[in-house]
Amino acid sequence: MYKLLFGALSLFASINCNGVEITFQNDTDCHKIFINGEIVKGDSVKLGNSIEYWKKIVDPRKCMDLSYERQLRISSRGGDVDEAMEMGKKIKESEFSVIVWTRDECLSSCVFILAAGVTRSPTRAKIGIHRPYFGEMDDKLTMSQIRQKRDRLKLKIRDYFELMDIDPSLTEIMMQTPPEEIKILTKEELMRYRLSVDDANYDEKETAKQAKFYNITSGEYRKRNSSLNAKCGDSFSMNFSTCMESVLLNISTEEAARRQEKIRSLCREIPKYDDKVSCVKKYLIEGK
Repeated sequence: MYKLLFGALSLFASINCNGVEITFQNDTDCHKIFINGEIVKGDSVKLGNSIEYWKKIVDPRKCMDLSYERQLRISSRGGDVDEAMEMGKKIKESEFSVIVWTRDECLSSCVFILAAGVTRSPTRAKIGIHRPYFGEMDDKLTMSQIRQKRDRLKLKIRDYFELMDIDPSLTEIMMQTPPEEIKILTKEELMRYRLSVDDANYDEKETAKQAKFYNITSGEYRKRNSSLNAKCGDSFSMNFSTCMESVLLNISTEEAARRQEKIRSLCREIPKYDDKVSCVKKYLIEGK
């Protein structure tokens, strides 16, 4: 019997030993899930229950156009590796995005949770990795037997990263960093190992959904969407929304503005969500 841990040895003294704390943060009808603390056995069940509760209190359709729909915030210095992976599988299955705020940190096994997001936003937070270690180990095991255990662990981590659409070569860097140390990943490394980019499978799914809304193919949607920055500037710039619709609909900005004004006057106060979507599509997409 052995217990596999993945937190810096020097950090365990300051970690709550009762497992992660899971709370909900209300934000314009969307309740973000916040995971904070050490990861221990049982936390994946706790997270699963929290996700089910989230589904009951939130109507995802109300925030489908917001960047924080199905968003999970994580701040943790690590803990149990197997439990972190189980939590990650639940996050991926429920298609949550994962964000680490600048003032938070995601170290050790927490990285498995960040990896699970359909979109991953580490912002400027500390994201650190190191080799997992065995908290309990039979001292009668030979070096060969220990190596076999470590090889199985390495394969398990690599398979997990591939499942999460993370570059599996991250496993090698992880295994090269001693348990007593933490390697903080640079912005370039986060990008290289795909810890700061969207899951490619989710990207394909969302692109297909957007393409259907605009009545074009996925290929054509990507082509038009890729030209937004050049044609419309920064997303925070004035009139970006109107410019964006003109590009995606292949119409003039004047026509896009006219359609948006119709939506504001005719669709905004419609109470039922499905009716509101039909109204938007009628005046924005069909141009009636």
